[in-house]
Amino acid sequence: MGESVKLAHVILGTVGCWSGLALCASLTSTELKTLPRPAVEARLSSEPWASDYIYVSRLLSEGNKDDAVFWYYVGQLRGRIYYAAHPGEQESQEAFSATTSQLGESINFYAGADPTRWADTINKALAWDAEHDDPQTPKDKFQVQRNQVRQGLVGLHDWTLQHATQLQAAHKSTPKE
Repeated sequence: MGESVKLAHVILGTVGCWSGLALCASLTSTELKTLPRPAVEARLSSEPWASDYIYVSRLLSEGNKDDAVFWYYVGQLRGRIYYAAHPGEQESQEAFSATTSQLGESINFYAGADPTRWADTINKALAWDAEHDDPQTPKDKFQVQRNQVRQGLVGLHDWTLQHATQLQAAHKSTPKE
């Protein structure tokens, strides 16, 4: 998990921007880790996806795994929409993919213990996204990309429910930390 946080910090950058692109943050990584949770969550919709991932690492370190799963899928959704809308940003997209993979290992292992709760959390992330515009990828400009990425997450939701028994069995048979 430490490497994924480092990657998110690299993307967010020390001044809160990525290469002058539209990935500028107003919350610093310190604020994401120390401000009261309601204060952070109230501002995350105006932050880049990397802020979501830094917040996920905080939630995991605090033992708030259910909330971490939710914010992971919000961040993943927002990141994937961003890169669908900006396909030429190879370097930061690679960092996003690496961060998603590293965080996802812990998140998905935990979520796999209860596939129904996992699917419900995915639905909540989709609902959050529907209610909040992302300044990095405004809905009015990037609706096609948004719909494509959202459909992918809907597919994961459906797959999770269809394979609930196998997921639970795999979770029980796999030792983790």
